[in-house]
Amino acid sequence: VAELEDLARIEGKLGRDVMTADDVVLLRDGGVKEYNKSLLQLIGDTAFLGLLGGAIVSFFYPFNTALSFEMGSIGSVLYVFLLSRTVDRLAVKAREGARSSDILGPARFFVLAGIIIWLAKNQDRTGLPVIPAILGFLSYKIALLLPLLNGKEAIDI
Repeated sequence: VAELEDLARIEGKLGRDVMTADDVVLLRDGGVKEYNKSLLQLIGDTAFLGLLGGAIVSFFYPFNTALSFEMGSIGSVLYVFLLSRTVDRLAVKAREGARSSDILGPARFFVLAGIIIWLAKNQDRTGLPVIPAILGFLSYKIALLLPLLNGKEAIDI
């Protein structure tokens, strides 16, 4: 009897060693809901910060600079969206036990490269600078840190 009480006390402090199938399903469902909520929050925060940054830049700098910043922030939202699709596909493949063969995964890296190349190539015609576009693109990094202000853990991407 004393051994059972000790075992119950230890399990109360440390938890059980084995999770049941129901525990796993509940944990996975809760994780998926939290992931979806965090994803929507990240996309919304990235878009908001891009618009806010564009408004601030347009107040202090010429229209071309603000437009360049906005191009980068739109690219930032696209990058986060493509990254989420890659993560979703990895999760599905992991559940199936298969390897991921995501062709569009690396496409997210070409978002910033495409913006920079297009701006650099057409700078004579458009007059849009490259540096504000890069800074606008990095607005998603600031959005990743916003949960820290709410007392949550930062999202690691």
